Amino acid sequence: MTTFHEFFRGAKIALDLDSIHSQWKLLTPSYDVNKWRLPLPVWAQRKYEQDGLEAWEQLREELKQGRSTPINIYIHIPFCEGKCGFCDSYSFNLPKRRFELISEYCKRLQNEMGLWSAQGNLSSRPISTIHLGGGTPTLLGEQDLLSLVDACRRYFSVS
Repeated sequence: MTTFHEFFRGAKIALDLDSIHSQWKLLTPSYDVNKWRLPLPVWAQRKYEQDGLEAWEQLREELKQGRSTPINIYIHIPFCEGKCGFCDSYSFNLPKRRFELISEYCKRLQNEMGLWSAQGNLSSRPISTIHLGGGTPTLLGEQDLLSLVDACRRYFSVS
């Protein structure tokens, strides 16, 4: 990743880089990790009076009711090279054991897809959109990305 000063090194005109950089930093929002909002789970988007196991059982009953309306799949990929100024997603950098941890995360996502597809009629409902977001999905690499797409096809009704 190119630093601010490296980017302007060799400029044809004299620049006061320290002054420009300090002004730029004033425009950059500061991030407070405690204010980040994680994607809400399905049961948190409904107005259940119960929580915990009671809410889970109510959700399972709703999923058994046989609706055939299309659904969307959102796959959260929380890995980034660096935090963008506009981003409010939960994400982080993996400096060590990066590829091993990303592959492990993708395996766990596939397992969770299998568990969700077994609930109600989710495996047979048409999928209208598969969205990857939250960080930088291209950090997955070709093999891990293909494994997630294959899992979506295996567990859900993706045309």
